[in-house]
Amino acid sequence: MQSMKKALLFGLLVWAVPFLVGVLAYGLKTAGSPLFETVMAVTVAAVGMFFGIAYFQRVPECTWREGLYLGTLWLVISIAIDLLLFMWGPMKMPFGAYMADIGFTYLIYLVNSTCKCISSACKERQAALASLLLKQARKRSTYGRLPAAYPRAKVRNFYVDANRA
Repeated sequence: MQSMKKALLFGLLVWAVPFLVGVLAYGLKTAGSPLFETVMAVTVAAVGMFFGIAYFQRVPECTWREGLYLGTLWLVISIAIDLLLFMWGPMKMPFGAYMADIGFTYLIYLVNSTCKCISSACKERQAALASLLLKQARKRSTYGRLPAAYPRAKVRNFYVDANRA
């Protein structure tokens, strides 16, 4: 992992924010409304995405393995803290019931962080391909520069300045 301190700090925050939202929205659950489950799933997804983006902004190379490690770390942190509260703490919930009701929701962290890195890696490859194609085109041109009619080329949604590639 690129920054273990940051990953651990964000891991605590990705547990704390949904926990606080759950405490505030607990009235919906006691009223029997399915809205509570929706609110919690959206909160977990949004928090995971926000902190995933914040973590990977400063990572020089985002690989799927880095995303997998980060998502697994956040999953373990969230379940470990929850188990302290839900199995041995004030709420006394059996492990199977906990996993069915809450635990599997944290898989969102694993999916979010891994997909973020896969997406980032694909964009980097596409940008490298665009740069390579433009360099080859420049080598074939007469003066080493593309004509003014082609100052920028679009290769798979990436614009690259042909004369700077």
